[in-house]
Amino acid sequence: MNRQKIVGLLATGAILVTGLVAACSATASADSLAQATVTANCVDTTAQTVSWNVANNGPGTADIAWSTDATTNGSYTAPFGNSKFTTPYTGVTSDLTVSVAGQPAVTVPGTTDACVVPTTPCVDGTIRANLDFDWSEETGTVTLHTADDALLCDDVTVYLSTYTLPATYDESGIFDDSSLPQQHFASTSATLQKGTNGTVTLHVGIPNACTNFQMDLYYAPQIIDVPYTGHGAPLIYGNIHVRTATDCTPVNPGVGGGETTPPVTPPQTTPGAVLAASTVTPPAAVQSAHVSGELANTGTPLVAPLIAAVSLLVAACYVGFRRAPKTN
Repeated sequence: MNRQKIVGLLATGAILVTGLVAACSATASADSLAQATVTANCVDTTAQTVSWNVANNGPGTADIAWSTDATTNGSYTAPFGNSKFTTPYTGVTSDLTVSVAGQPAVTVPGTTDACVVPTTPCVDGTIRANLDFDWSEETGTVTLHTADDALLCDDVTVYLSTYTLPATYDESGIFDDSSLPQQHFASTSATLQKGTNGTVTLHVGIPNACTNFQMDLYYAPQIIDVPYTGHGAPLIYGNIHVRTATDCTPVNPGVGGGETTPPVTPPQTTPGAVLAASTVTPPAAVQSAHVSGELANTGTPLVAPLIAAVSLLVAACYVGFRRAPKTN
């Protein structure tokens, strides 16, 4: 191998290694994102409060410390999922400084949007504690309505989706390392109507009895690819269904089912009769392809160590990724 090819291979290897290191760093940054996010909701000038939205991706509660100035501060423990809390309103729009335990403090912009006070009592359907449901993985059916049949303040769109699990799933019935990656199988959606108890029935396709799958009910938008941390704050409820079939061995043709090739019946002849000779076309001559006995100069002594190094780096990234916390 000439010097120019060697230099080219080394440059390519350097680019690959640099790219993989960057990918590892990006993964680490993504895994270190805040557990909960806070956004401004609205201002209630009558109650003299500002409402803030919290999306807690779990897996547990999130302890949030907040302050609007040096003397006005407090804390809020956010449950898993969507929730809200209020802070005092002083007559001017104020940003909110918040921090989640173990995370750097961030500034959340305030809002001037006025809260809409409902004329009749109602509940926020985006908070999962305000919803009840009947659940059946065996049929892929969920009937959903508000808790205590309370009226909804606004329309709420939900999705019901199923995902197949890898063939190597350990069948523990829990969302763990072996349950990923998942493949989207089917989805359906419905909107719970404002001013009603939101009763809807969703039915989604489910895999056959030989397949482990996960069924999840969650707030819009639709989720096709389930991340390592699960659905996060949008999740209303989810569960893994372990396959119920005990014999999932593929059926071989001719052995217990499936199509078979029918036997060939020899032609019937009359004793003493002479069968007409068939015309047989001789096979065309086959020309053998010439194969050179000289191997191409692939540069294996230099490429093999390069591939091994890249493989080790990929494995390191994968191990680090699998150790990140997750939520179903």
